Amino acid sequence: MHSSIDGHGVVGVFSNGAGKTVLMRAKLDALPILEETTLPYRSERRMLNRYGNTRPVMHACGHDMNMAALLTAADLLKAAADE
Repeated sequence: MHSSIDGHGVVGVFSNGAGKTVLMRAKLDALPILEETTLPYRSERRMLNRYGNTRPVMHACGHDMNMAALLTAADLLKAAADE
C-alpha cells in the first residue's frame, strides 16, 4: 500500500506474477453543496474553502458509485488470481 499520493490518494498493488498489468482508478470527493435531505446518512460535514470560508460538502456526483465499482472489480480480480 502506498499513501499520500497527490495529497490524500492511496495505491494498492496486487501482484500475480509475470504478465499483463491492470490499472484501475476511482475518485472520491465532495462538492460544496448543502445536503437538504432528512436521510440518516446525509452529509453534515463542513470544510474550509480556499478563501477560508466554512462550506457544507456532500457527495453528489456519482463518485461513490465509481469507488464501489473499483473495489468490486479489485475483489473479483483478486479472487480470480489463480485462473
